[in-house]
Amino acid sequence: MRANRVNIVGTITADRSIDDGTASIALKDFENRMAGIREGETAVVIGKVREQDGQRFISVEIAKKVPEEYLKLRKLEWRALQTAREAEETESTQPASERLELDIENIQLD
Repeated sequence: MRANRVNIVGTITADRSIDDGTASIALKDFENRMAGIREGETAVVIGKVREQDGQRFISVEIAKKVPEEYLKLRKLEWRALQTAREAEETESTQPASERLELDIENIQLD
């Protein structure tokens, strides 16, 4: 699968990368869309995956500072989706997207 546009929630690093806790990728903000977002803050970044001189980066299209809890929620969503996909592979013909139930009311953010 090849992704052309990505939506990432993560922490902005000193070298203007975004780190979601699993990996980091460089950000190139050609149109100053990250104005006001500082190192250490959590942001959602939407952009296109590009490569130049052998280095992959995200060309920022949209960037918005968000509360740190967004990153925790994204991790919980990812875990729930992985669990549903694993269950689908082993026991069910119903698509994971139909079985995925995320009880937002009872989520505990550590």
